[in-house]
Amino acid sequence: MPNQNPKTPIDYLVVDNQTERRETVAKILGNGKQGQITSAVDARSAREILFSQQVGIVIAAAAMPKMTGIELLRLVRRIPRYLDLPFIIMLEEDDQEKEIFAKEEGADYILTGAVTEASLQNAITIVRKQILEQTGPQKALQEARTLFLQREYEQAIKKTLAIEGISQNHDALQLLCECYYRQKNYAKAVQYLKKTITTPTSRAMHLLSKVCMAENRCGDAITHLTKANLRYPTNLDLKIDLGKLYLNLGMEEQAKEQFDAVTKKNPSDLNLVKMGKTYLNRGKVKEASAFLDLAEQPIPETAYIFAELATALSKEGTLDDAARQYEKCLRLIPNNPAYLLNLSKLYLKTAHRDQAQSIIKQLHQRFPDDEKINNIFLYLQSH
Repeated sequence: MPNQNPKTPIDYLVVDNQTERRETVAKILGNGKQGQITSAVDARSAREILFSQQVGIVIAAAAMPKMTGIELLRLVRRIPRYLDLPFIIMLEEDDQEKEIFAKEEGADYILTGAVTEASLQNAITIVRKQILEQTGPQKALQEARTLFLQREYEQAIKKTLAIEGISQNHDALQLLCECYYRQKNYAKAVQYLKKTITTPTSRAMHLLSKVCMAENRCGDAITHLTKANLRYPTNLDLKIDLGKLYLNLGMEEQAKEQFDAVTKKNPSDLNLVKMGKTYLNRGKVKEASAFLDLAEQPIPETAYIFAELATALSKEGTLDDAARQYEKCLRLIPNNPAYLLNLSKLYLKTAHRDQAQSIIKQLHQRFPDDEKINNIFLYLQSH
């Protein structure tokens, strides 16, 4: 059962859209009397729990609609305070490619096949042991990752270079690549990429393509991303990135081919938003709308993209559609002043005076000294 007290720490967060497996995992944990257990029916709900409560271990299915367990994991690992959060991924079948992908994104353990009491308890035991037996280099690398996420790249580099046995530490070498890339020191990034490319991960191959693009070696960039797609065919992000690369190079047919292939593979909302944003950045509003409108349950972090679409639609004179996008933004981030103000202006332009007046009255009460809000408020009062 979900935890009703937001102040109570959660020992286990079980995330799965499949009711039977979710209940099986929760029952096993409950039988073992292992603490407070909370279940989430999808990754989006789990995200809300993680942002509001303290969680001990996450056990999430990899494949879920709208937002996958891997996407939840990726989101978690981009937040400094969640870098050490134990995360177990459940795969329905033994799939080496998906296991590598999950590990690369930061999974601590992969459970494959049907979940049993023995397999689950073994996974938890191993994860806890990993925490207790964390070595000095592992702790240093985690500190370096925190610095990287805080955009303190020079400090992250110094911390990483000081790690013992760095030449054999693939994760440390990968972090150095990413730090130097962010600093636009492409020569250094390539220097460390060459040390990791003997066992290429999708992330390393993707980074290599971005370095090539930054150095205007577009052909090499396409080659590296194409190889990454062949090596990791189920990683839809790589296919989207290849489509994005094609689109940025003006190769629209090739881009469409990649995006069409993604839409046939049950893309998540984040996949759809990413493709929509790619078209939006190229000024292709119609194509952007087609993808963004398919995203039924996007996460709040993507609200700004729908707001950018609303601005583009407004400039084209498609005001009702623009208003609809701001309404979506407000479902994602309720009571956002900027979204409310822009929506009120659109309501005025589309003769929805009552809705505009309701919003401006609310904003005027919250921000009585705001000049823009006051001007609209006075206009509505006098007209």
